[in-house]
This record gives sequence, C-alpha cells and structure tokens, in this order.
Amino acid sequence: MSPTIVNAKRDLGFALTDLVERFPRATPRDLEHALGRGFLIQRLIEQPSDERPIGARFATIAVSASELKASPVFTFDGRELVFTIPKEPRSQIAPWASLGRLGRNSIPIAHPSVSKMHTLVRFDADRYWLADAGSRNGTLLNGIAVPRYDRGEAIALKNGDVVQIGAVRLSFASCEGLSTILRTLSTQKRT
Repeated sequence: MSPTIVNAKRDLGFALTDLVERFPRATPRDLEHALGRGFLIQRLIEQPSDERPIGARFATIAVSASELKASPVFTFDGRELVFTIPKEPRSQIAPWASLGRLGRNSIPIAHPSVSKMHTLVRFDADRYWLADAGSRNGTLLNGIAVPRYDRGEAIALKNGDVVQIGAVRLSFASCEGLSTILRTLSTQKRT
C-alpha cells in the first residue's frame, strides 16, 4: 500500500498515519531509500493566524549555534503531514530548498502568516542548514530568530528542532528521527 499523497499536484506531503501503516518497522536506511534524507513535519491542527511570533515584522538577527536553546518537545499523534526536503530543490536561490506560501516553492505552506518565499533549507556537509529568506515575519528555530541567508551563517538543523515560519510550526526529522516516530506510533496503534 502506498502512502496517500496529500498534495497530489506537488507530490510532497504524506499523511503521517499513512507512513505509519506503510513503514511500521522501517529502518532509517529504508526511509532514506524510499523517501529521502530529511523531513519537515507539520501539524494539521492549525494555530490561529494572530499567534504569530512576538516581534513579528522584526529584522532577523544572526545567532550562533552555541546560543540556540535545547529543542522544545514536539509530540506526534498521527495527524501531521510529512514533507520530504528535496534533494534537488526547485528554488530561485540554488542550492536552497524554499518554503513559502506560493506553489513554486520546493515545499509550499498555504497559510496567511507565511511569506511568499519564507524560509530556506539546504543539505551540505552531511547536514541540513536553515536560513530565513527575508520574510516579513521571520523564521524561528527553537524560539530564536534565524539569520537571513545573505546576512549571516545558516544554522545547522538537528533531529527534533522546531522551525516556526509565521504561525506554522514544523519539526525537523532525520531518517533516524522519522523511523523512531513511525515505530512509536505503530506500537501505540497496536496497544
């Protein structure tokens, strides 16, 4: 059984419940081969658009990796969408994959608090890196502002990091992280 494509036109979003059914005991290697190396997970329960980050419309500041707080806890109940971060991004700013409100982004996120091109992610040196694309509401990583791609160093993502673009929160998952989530939800489903 193949996973249900939530956004069939773009073939990007998978329902987490469908992935649990298809890959209940998948290893990280299985997931990398079938889906990709890095994932962003979005809750289907949407926050009201007035819950934008405090200080929205701020100029994004540069933050060093040592200043980042520990990852906040992000629990999963199966009602989420899983987006694969493309290996070969369709972005106007190569080699970045873009997230934003417009359909031409690598990962489109249709929410009024998200800019047309909001956030950028790239894979380099065996890690994923995050930068703001010059968005109006900024990009937060674990509650701290992320620098613009042209004004500071990109921040390395680690499994479980929470990325906030406008009022939308996404959790970054590596193959290992997604494998753990799928196994946990599969076990919960059986009990």
